Amino acid sequence: MNEPQSGTSRPASLSGWLAKAEQLVFGPDRLSRVDAWLLLLSVLMIAVGVASRFWDIGFPPRFSFDEEHFVINARNYVAGIKDANDHPPLGKLLIAVGMLMLEDHTVGWRIVPLIFGLQSIVLAYYLGKHLFEDPRAGLLAALLISTDGFFIAYSRTALLDGMLLSLMLWSALAMVVARSAWGVAIAAVLAGLAASVKWTGGLMVIPFALWIVVLNRYPWYWLLLLGLVPFVHIGVWSAALAITAEPASVGSVLGIMRDLLGHHLNRSTVTHPELSRWYTWPILLDPITLNSQHEGLRVRTSSTVGNPLLWWSTSLTVLAAALAIALRLIPITRQWLDRHVWGTRAGEIGLSLRAVAFALACYLSPFLPWILSRRDSYMYHYLPMYGFGMVLIAGVVAWAFRRWRRVTWAFVIAIAAMSLYFIPTSSEIPLSHRQFERRLVFDRWK
Repeated sequence: MNEPQSGTSRPASLSGWLAKAEQLVFGPDRLSRVDAWLLLLSVLMIAVGVASRFWDIGFPPRFSFDEEHFVINARNYVAGIKDANDHPPLGKLLIAVGMLMLEDHTVGWRIVPLIFGLQSIVLAYYLGKHLFEDPRAGLLAALLISTDGFFIAYSRTALLDGMLLSLMLWSALAMVVARSAWGVAIAAVLAGLAASVKWTGGLMVIPFALWIVVLNRYPWYWLLLLGLVPFVHIGVWSAALAITAEPASVGSVLGIMRDLLGHHLNRSTVTHPELSRWYTWPILLDPITLNSQHEGLRVRTSSTVGNPLLWWSTSLTVLAAALAIALRLIPITRQWLDRHVWGTRAGEIGLSLRAVAFALACYLSPFLPWILSRRDSYMYHYLPMYGFGMVLIAGVVAWAFRRWRRVTWAFVIAIAAMSLYFIPTSSEIPLSHRQFERRLVFDRWK
C-alpha cells in the first residue's frame, strides 16, 4: 500500500520512538515521504485528542446533560436496588464499575466512558487499516476520531453513546478480520454487548449479513450465528436483574423489553429544547450542549459541535459513496466507475468497493429506528453513525492520497487545524466570550 519512490528516504526528524511507531503502523516496508509525514501528524494530533479527553475530567463537579439518569441507575446497581430500565443495563453497569473503582464522584462516573472513548481511537485505526487494507486509512480514522469534539465530549461524560460506539467498532472489526465461523460468532457476541448498551447496537446484524452473504460470499449458514446477538443481550439483562434480586428468567427479561419498547414508541410528543430530527444530524443543525459554565470573563463548554469542516465533508462523502455504488448498477456508468474509482488506473489500486459498501452499511443502519418511527430524538443518537462515517472518509482520503496528493494534504491539514480550533468547545477548556462566539457562530449551536 506504500508508494515506492526512488531516492526518497525517511525524513531525518524521524528517529527513536517515531521510528518504532512507523514499524508498528506500516510494518517492515520502506516508508515514502507522505507516509512518514502523515504518521508524524497523526501521532501529534492523537496526542492532543487523548490529552483533551483527560484534561480536568472531573469538571464540572456536578451532573452535566443527562448524566443524572445514568449515574442514579448505576448507584442503584451498586446498592442492589431495582433499576428503572429506561435503557438496557450494560452501560449503567459499566458506569457502576467505575464508581466502585474510584468512588461515587465525577471522576468515578466518567472513568469508564473515558476508557471506551480511548478504545475507539485504537479501534478506528485497526478497522480502517483492515477494512481498506491500507495503514493510511487506519491512521486517518484514528486522527479524525481522536480530535473531533463530538467524540471528545462523549468520552468525558457519564453517558452511554460513547460506550455504544466503541462496542459497535469492536464488533465491526471482529467481523472484518473473521476468517471462520468462530470469528463471525465473536463479532455477533460483541454486537450483542453493544445492543445491551442501547438497542441500536443490535442493528449491526444488517451490515454483518451484507458482509457474509454479498461482500464475501461466505457460507450462508454463517448467518445463523447472528442469532447470538439476542442471546447475549438477554443474558446480560438477566444477569443485571439478578444483581438487584429481581426475577431474572427469560420471560421476565422479555416482559421488561416489551414494556420498554412501548415506552420508547410512545415518546413522540415530548418537547425539549435539545430535540432534533434524524435528517438534521448530518448537516450539524442542532448540536447538544452537555455543559456550559461561565467563570467571570471565561466560558467553559462541552458541545457536540465537533469539527464543522469534517462533519460536512463526511456527509458529502457518504452521499458520494452511496451515489457511486448506485451508479455502478447501471451498465452505462459501470465501466467508467470501475476504471476511475473501483478499478485500477495507471497501475494504482482502486478504492475498495467492498470496504466502502460495508462502512456505508454500518453508517446507515443505525438511522433506521429514527426514520421508521416518530420517537423524539436527539443528536447524540448520531454518534455511532458519525464514527463509521470517520472510517469511511478515512478510507476515501487514503485512496485520494495516491492520485491528488497536494489537494489531499491541504484537506487533511485543514481538518487538523479546524479540529485544534474547535477542541476547546468540547473539552471545557476556558475561552473568553469573544473566542466562544467566534467558534459557535450560529445561535442554534450555542
